[in-house]
Amino acid sequence: MDLDTYLANAGFAADPFSSTNADTEELLQDYFVPPPYFQSVLGQPSNPESQIVFAPRGGGKSAQRRMIEMASEGSGFLCVLHDSFPVEGKAAVRQTTLDLHLRQVARKLLVAVLLHLDAAPEDSKKLSRDSKSLLVKEAGYQLGPISSDEFHREVQALKNIGKRAGEWIKAHSGPIKPVINAIFKKAELDPPDLDASKPAETPTESWSYRLERLVGIALELGYESVYILVDKVDELPETSADPDLAFALVAPLITHLPSLEMPRVGYKVFLWDKAQNTYIDNGGRPDRIKDFTLGWDSAALSEMMARRLSAHSDGAVVSLNALIDPGAHLDLHRLVAELAQGSPRDMVRLAKEIRDVHLNGAQPTGLISRDEVFEGIKVFSSRIAEERSRKFMPDLLKINECRFTQNRLSNDILKISKQSVQAKVTDWRKTGLIEKVTELQDARNRPQHLYGIVDARLAIAMRQDMDVEMVLDQLIVFCPTCKRANISDEASIVCIGCQSEFQFSDAQTLMDACSI
Repeated sequence: MDLDTYLANAGFAADPFSSTNADTEELLQDYFVPPPYFQSVLGQPSNPESQIVFAPRGGGKSAQRRMIEMASEGSGFLCVLHDSFPVEGKAAVRQTTLDLHLRQVARKLLVAVLLHLDAAPEDSKKLSRDSKSLLVKEAGYQLGPISSDEFHREVQALKNIGKRAGEWIKAHSGPIKPVINAIFKKAELDPPDLDASKPAETPTESWSYRLERLVGIALELGYESVYILVDKVDELPETSADPDLAFALVAPLITHLPSLEMPRVGYKVFLWDKAQNTYIDNGGRPDRIKDFTLGWDSAALSEMMARRLSAHSDGAVVSLNALIDPGAHLDLHRLVAELAQGSPRDMVRLAKEIRDVHLNGAQPTGLISRDEVFEGIKVFSSRIAEERSRKFMPDLLKINECRFTQNRLSNDILKISKQSVQAKVTDWRKTGLIEKVTELQDARNRPQHLYGIVDARLAIAMRQDMDVEMVLDQLIVFCPTCKRANISDEASIVCIGCQSEFQFSDAQTLMDACSI
């Protein structure tokens, strides 16, 4: 059975699992589940504030950013996306400067002003003489050496014009410098000097001052404020596996209060939640710059998936359970939500993996079988382990335990020095797959940390001696007090969430919770 036939038979007008990238999801508004703080982050354009949103990988940071961008279309604020960072190598990430960020933002804002004048050249009459002179000079400084491709990328970072950005780029696909000159001519402004062959004149003013002046031009053109959206900080090769480097990349900007508190400017920074402690420890000021933390529970993920399915099926499908054979006796919708580990992206990816296992079967029928569900979970778990802990898996596979101390790793399992074990555990924790559970007393009554697997997918990938159903039934259990999922192979368990102690036999397993 091909995909189109399957989708049609299942009641879908379009594939609900085709994308996990918020930037390409056309129906995002239909299934976006706003977190409780979203209106605070959106704020008032007349009185913008800077904020930082911490969220897990795949946790909806870019979706929130896109919803702000959509709100900006036709609104009173100008929206600029800062999500490209011209650095290569870990050393360069650590040496990122404030000027690097302000220079990138200033160029995007300059391009935004030019596109505004291209669409409404008569608005140039609103500009003061000083602003007109500044605009001409900044265009010469910043756009003289720019290529057409670079200019078009800056256009795509301007979200007030929405889909019109693509139309503008198609209409101006040739050399960009004549286009820039034409914009100035249309607005009855002196053309800038865009001759890149001449020695570049170096402005004496700081980038902070120049950015503030460009914001002033935007205000003269009629905007109430400028929103600068900082995103994709953890998507560089250097930052994707290291939250400390993700913070280092934007640290000069998000710890610089004069920039974050610039009048009529609101920075909205979307950052990996694993970088939150590093932010606080290295100059973050939550007392001045409010921050929010996004955490998805399985109920919220279930709602998101229900909305997503409905949006792609014109309301015909609202649960993953509609796709599974009733004889499987599984609540697939809840099971996928639980195994998504707080990530909307991973919930979509896992559902797609299960669906694809079904389609690639020898004789796929209309409904997904129980065996196909578990096979899809197994394949996806291996993918997660490969993506997030590939270089650590040889050691992790030796452990074959869900919870362990550094002493046990050093003395009984890996048989290496305590210093080497400590370094390994530190690296493992950066993946977000392993965390500290609690503190124990050793035989000499000295405290030692108990660590444990906190991602069910890693547990499935590590425990190769058990099939998926056994892992779900014998290793993953919900705390009776706080309902937090715990991964443990011990009879007596300390909850990683509320620290209460309970017996495995007294608690509900993940398999029990998702059985019908």
